[in-house]
Order: sequence, then C-alpha cells, then structure tokens
Amino acid sequence: GGQTWRDDRQIERNPDPAVQPGRPTGLLDRDGTIHVFYFGFVRYTKEPGTSQSDMWTVHSSDGGETWDGRQKIWSGYTGMTEPAIQTRSGRLLVPHGYLLEPSRFAGCVVRSDDAGRTWQFTDGIELPAEADAPARARGLNGGALEPTLIELPDGRILMLIRTLTGRFWQAYSDDDGATWSAPAAGPLGCGGTGTLYRVRDGRLLLIHNPPDPSQTADRGYPHGFGSQALSVSSDGGA
Repeated sequence: GGQTWRDDRQIERNPDPAVQPGRPTGLLDRDGTIHVFYFGFVRYTKEPGTSQSDMWTVHSSDGGETWDGRQKIWSGYTGMTEPAIQTRSGRLLVPHGYLLEPSRFAGCVVRSDDAGRTWQFTDGIELPAEADAPARARGLNGGALEPTLIELPDGRILMLIRTLTGRFWQAYSDDDGATWSAPAAGPLGCGGTGTLYRVRDGRLLLIHNPPDPSQTADRGYPHGFGSQALSVSSDGGA
C-alpha cells in the first residue's frame, strides 16, 4: 500500500546516447500490460524544424519485471507529457504538446487501437495566436500546453489544456480521440500544470496549480507554481 518500496532499477536506456529520456508516465491497460511513455530530448533551438524531442514507449507484460517493445510513436519536439488513458473501446490515447512555431505549442494525441503495436497521430489542437500573445511576446512558451484527458460518462473525451491565459481551455472528442472540437476557455483557473483523474465513486479530480493574479505583472500571466490545488467535479464531468 505504498508503505515500503523495492530499490529502484533501470527499465529503459535508449540506445542512442543523444536521446535523454524525460518525464515518464505510465498506464496499466485492461490486459495487464504496463505502458511507459517518455520524451527523448535531443535538442531545443526554439525552431520546430531543428528542435527534437520525440515521444517513445516501452512496455512490460510481466508486472514490470522485464521491459521491451521500444518504439518511437511520434517525431518532433515535445517538452511535456501527461498520463495516457484507455477508453472503453480499448483505444490508448497519449496526450502531449508539440512545438508548432517558435514559442507556440499545439496540443495533440497519439492513439493506438492494437494495444500499442501501431500508432496514429491526431492533428494539433491550437489556441488562437492572439489568446496569449502578450505573454509569448515576453519570451514565454505558450499556446496549448500539457493537455490532460478523461473519458466522460457519455463517452466523449474531455481535454483540459494548460494555457498562459489564466484559464484552462477545453476541447471534446466524440470519436474516441480521432478528432477534436475547437478549444475554448473553460471555467477553471490555470496557473500551471493540471492532471485529471477519476475516482471510484465517479467524481473527477483535477490536481493543478491555481492562478495567482499577483504574479501577472512580473510573469506576464497569473503564474501559480507556488501552490497546488484539488478541484472536484461531483457530476463526473457530465
């Protein structure tokens, strides 16, 4: 129950010495396979064409004792990962953001319908460029940052997107993450990262950095990395 832990041990070393694995996230699928996703940082030049931080995966079918299946599932530059989900259909969805243009990211999803053997990329989810232009003009990376996913009771997939606007923006998919609605500012304040979870009684939890308006003048947006909050949806996101 988390009281004691075995010694940590290496589960992955990318064979390319230029690739630096970062920010791993894990998913236990319904067949008992553990999937780990990570970005493989190579370089960041602020330009999409020359920056490189691809998305990789490995998996374990024996409870984490052995790992194999190393695969690059997306190529480009990402500096962020969020937990993957498995939908009712069995589809695996891996959300992240990628560098669309200097200082501006788009949210995206990589999906698999065959337990992670092959992957497809969903076109990027973009914020209007003017939505955070003042913050990006100060040199901050903005756009659609660090999207987090959850499946709603009606079968739609909700994506909450970290932004520099002071609000989480949200988009929806009616087809298991293949296509997405245009994102719009939502009701929740955003001062940093956020991750969605569903607990056993059906409620949704968002663990996030709430916005701090006092930081706006210095940071260019209501930066909130000084605190953490837990927001709860008692209707399960209906």
